[in-house]
Amino acid sequence: MNSERTEIYLVPGFFGFKSLGALQYFNGVPDVLATQLSARGVVARIHECEVLPAGSISRRAESVFETVQKTGGLQADHIHFIGHSTGGLDVRLLLSRCGGMNGNWGRILEKTRTVITISTPHHGTPLANFFLTAQGKQILKLMTSAATTDSGRRTLHILARLASFAARLDDPLRPADSWLDVATEKFFGRISSDRDDPLFKFISAVAYDQGAIIQLTPEAMNLFNAAVNTPPGIAFFSVVTGAPNMFAGNLNLRGWSVEKAVMSVVYAILNTITGMDPDRYSYPELDKRTRERIRAGFPYEVTTRTNDAIVPTLSQLFGRLLMVVEADHLDVVGQYQRSRGDYLSDWLPSGSGFDDSRFRMVWGRIADAIAGQVEA
Repeated sequence: MNSERTEIYLVPGFFGFKSLGALQYFNGVPDVLATQLSARGVVARIHECEVLPAGSISRRAESVFETVQKTGGLQADHIHFIGHSTGGLDVRLLLSRCGGMNGNWGRILEKTRTVITISTPHHGTPLANFFLTAQGKQILKLMTSAATTDSGRRTLHILARLASFAARLDDPLRPADSWLDVATEKFFGRISSDRDDPLFKFISAVAYDQGAIIQLTPEAMNLFNAAVNTPPGIAFFSVVTGAPNMFAGNLNLRGWSVEKAVMSVVYAILNTITGMDPDRYSYPELDKRTRERIRAGFPYEVTTRTNDAIVPTLSQLFGRLLMVVEADHLDVVGQYQRSRGDYLSDWLPSGSGFDDSRFRMVWGRIADAIAGQVEA
């Protein structure tokens, strides 16, 4: 067993959080990753970083830096970063800044061995462009006003109480827990009208800084990639995801419900917007082996429109391709159907077929990279 001190940092993506009520962003990830690492002879402390949910990549990178300092990462022998979605860009910017610097910044760079980005928009996402439209700005305005005004907080609190009441009303009719029962237990039943309520603090953070929205457009990421250096001596890997087109007939309708239908409509909208082909910025040319691995990873043709409902599949490539997995954007962080036996866990019902076995496979492969067991 390796006795060297290893620290691993999980960095959430856009709209990400460490926990919100009983909801966990990296749902079950620390336990599965620790088990997979132990099987490979690696003992590590795993930390979940807290960043501004929609904040600029620069501020988010500073938050990651602060987490490393606070958790004693500077005393470690080895540091490994795992960034999901925008979290991968946070890590890239952090390490680029560390180059040529002294003090703690330089020490982080010296100790970093591996960076693994998962479903990261290295070349941007059309979804960010949508939030810059009049409709997208209106959605964000409505959401943030719910936390930044007294009337908004009271309205959400009343709606949450009504949802809790409705959940109790249907108990005699449906003995088994429904989606509403679980949502009430984990979320609605915990909301208060206090401005310090975790939900309102989260939404207020979104209102405070929305810099990442414009930074995640394909146009902005073109500049990001030109300006951000890739430090030598660090192994960069990418995990690439993609999910079925909602209209391709790939969804399994068993266990259908009203709430799943609503969330499926949301998935269809996101999948369609994210699949908009960028007009002015193309993805890098892929070598033959990478093209073959991507083609083999999906049961359907991969084009510039293929995506995981948030990020185009071809936008996620950076460094060495670690693995290709059929999954939507949230599957890989434990938000898939019946994850850990949780009814309220599949926020993007994509029909990807992601399950416990595939979840362990993904994080086992990530453990391989951290343990240095990936073939050249």
